[in-house]
Amino acid sequence: MLAELVGPNGQVLAFDIQVDAINRTVAKLADMEYGERVRTIHGGHETMAQHVVRQAKIVLFNLGYLPGGDKDKITRPETTCTALKISADILMPGGAILVTIYPGHSGGDDERIAVEAWASGLPANEFHVWRMGQINVTSDAPYLLLIQKASK
Repeated sequence: MLAELVGPNGQVLAFDIQVDAINRTVAKLADMEYGERVRTIHGGHETMAQHVVRQAKIVLFNLGYLPGGDKDKITRPETTCTALKISADILMPGGAILVTIYPGHSGGDDERIAVEAWASGLPANEFHVWRMGQINVTSDAPYLLLIQKASK
């Protein structure tokens, strides 16, 4: 979906520390005509500054672990907060950071606390931050943070 949305001149950088996740992405792209729009990077999201060469319109995080994968391989508060800081720096005015948070797994609540602390500390005149989630589910259900950089 992201490859389609960026259009023929856009690019998606897909980061993951698990080879299985990279292989799944490459396999899905092989069946489509969008492979040239996606560059997979076997590395953590905290390394994005080494790979991004221009400002981003959207930065998307799907935290937690790979569905069907090793539940011990999870995103961590330290690397996620580093990646979020980089994202805020590379984001173009009017752009957005979307973070899907999964507090219901081991380590997920620690990451939730760190991400929310980072987001709530952003200057309100530079970033608009929303939290969106279902209200008819348990309190440990996934939810979304939407962080928009103010237009200049």
